[in-house]
Amino acid sequence: MLWVDGRLARSDAPVLRADDRGFLYGDGAFETLRAVDGRPVGFARHRARLEATLRALHFPPLTTDLAAAAAAVIEANDLRRGEAIVRLRVSRGPGEGPRPPADARPTVVVTAAPLPEGVRRRRSEGVDLVVVPAARRCLPGLKTASYLPSVLALAEAPPGAEPIACDAADHALEGATCNLFVVDGGTLWTPPADGDLLPGVARAVVLEQARRQGLRARERPLPRARLAAGPAFVTNAALQLAPVRSLDGAPLPPAPALVAALRAGFDACADG
Repeated sequence: MLWVDGRLARSDAPVLRADDRGFLYGDGAFETLRAVDGRPVGFARHRARLEATLRALHFPPLTTDLAAAAAAVIEANDLRRGEAIVRLRVSRGPGEGPRPPADARPTVVVTAAPLPEGVRRRRSEGVDLVVVPAARRCLPGLKTASYLPSVLALAEAPPGAEPIACDAADHALEGATCNLFVVDGGTLWTPPADGDLLPGVARAVVLEQARRQGLRARERPLPRARLAAGPAFVTNAALQLAPVRSLDGAPLPPAPALVAALRAGFDACADG
């Protein structure tokens, strides 16, 4: 079951118009978050980022009660126990031609599904990173429906590997679906959010967790060679934190104690 513009519908039901601008032009935004025992983690942060993206895209103010929609779709899919993935999607709605209509009526879709087994596996076993030629985001810093750069990067990567993008100076930026961290003694490095990357909600939570635990956390350019020395981990809302197992086939040293410490209390921090 999914939630579309105020009503529940079966996932195989025809619910979107063929002229919806999200389908035609990728004219929209989305958020993906994790739910635990029916409670979306970090919901306020994700909603705030979604609303900021919509403002940047010149959408009209969103009037949908997203919290109620998420609760309804979690209930409808019997996901009140364990972990689940909730996705909030907003398009500008139906319209003809590329020019945004002045009277846009956004389409809002909310879905929920069990946490994929692959996410659990990466969380425990680690992630293999590969550097691939990747197109830059068309709108850096915004989580838009135009996800093609990440799709193409994933197509370039071997099955199961996470592709990462580097800039012209060979600084690592981000993964197709995650942010990057390197551990250097008691310091965490992560690429700065003032460039081409999308600063994730989980990334912000890890930075806050690190400071609470007395770790130094620095947002600074991350040379690929420094990433290759490890230890390193990646973050996104579904994974929380996952250790990096290798970069371009070369193994990286682990940091299990630090990853475990940062993961502890992660959900409480995200909601705080």
